[in-house]
Amino acid sequence: MKAKIKLALSRLTPVALLALLRYVHSKLVGNPAYATPAVPLADMLLMGDQLQVAIENAKQGGLEEKLVRNALVLDTKAMLNKQADYVRLIAQGDAVKLASTGFTLAKQPEPIGLPGTPDIRKVRMTGKPGEAEVTWTAQKGADSYEVKFTDKDPLLGEWEVAAITTKARILLTGLESFKPYWVSVSAIGAAGKGVMSDPAIVRAA
Repeated sequence: MKAKIKLALSRLTPVALLALLRYVHSKLVGNPAYATPAVPLADMLLMGDQLQVAIENAKQGGLEEKLVRNALVLDTKAMLNKQADYVRLIAQGDAVKLASTGFTLAKQPEPIGLPGTPDIRKVRMTGKPGEAEVTWTAQKGADSYEVKFTDKDPLLGEWEVAAITTKARILLTGLESFKPYWVSVSAIGAAGKGVMSDPAIVRAA
């Protein structure tokens, strides 16, 4: 997965913006991967000096000084955006190259693995002939659950799919009264189907 730059310049105070400008400038000086930056490094240095003066003047000054500072803040953001576009073009998603510029990298989404294995919590008769209810633990990342059953030794692996449900419970119907069945549940997520749960015995009234 390609790395990306996270700018979020609108959230930065003028002081934080100045710090970012200075840091990116220092990381680009002598950086062999970025020999011809879109914004000349001398221009970045000059902008930093001007913004620093404007920030100091705005602390003690009036409306005019604040307007000058705000205008330079906008110019600095535009400069950083332009430089960031150049960096993205050169790096082509290479995290090492992007990080070498001083820009903050966006957090990479963690890969979604297979969901966990459900634990069958309760099996009970409903009181109605041929019915039994099974509940299990919900699993993070699961979109649905596959419920299988068998009336043979579960070690033989001769399972039948009873249902696929989005809930962490199911009502089995059509069972022979008091006949033992084995039931097992698998969680299904974006990455596929997880491991089947330990089987549990279920009987209907």
